[in-house]
Amino acid sequence: MKEKSEALDKISYENKRNLEEIASLKKKLSSYDGKKKDKSSKKEVNEELEIYKKMVNCGICQIRHRQVVLKSCFHLFCQECIDNRLAARMRKCPHCDKGFGAGDVAKIFYS
Repeated sequence: MKEKSEALDKISYENKRNLEEIASLKKKLSSYDGKKKDKSSKKEVNEELEIYKKMVNCGICQIRHRQVVLKSCFHLFCQECIDNRLAARMRKCPHCDKGFGAGDVAKIFYS
């Protein structure tokens, strides 16, 4: 149980770090817009921003931020997508097909 708790803490920390990186890249991008830098550097920042957004956004809907973790496999999704899967009785992880139940869903808390 302690190992799972430590793994959840690590995932939460990584997700928080990715959110901070996105905020930093958004600032950098807005400064590029104001200074009218060359298009190649702006394109690089946009590409990097998209990579970090994919790391933080839900793997199912690609819209909302990841808020819950499946304790059985430690994959992250948004609460709404997991609730929809539970309601539809599609109780397999979309990434690895490992089965899960309502008790396997845990919220991620950012500090």
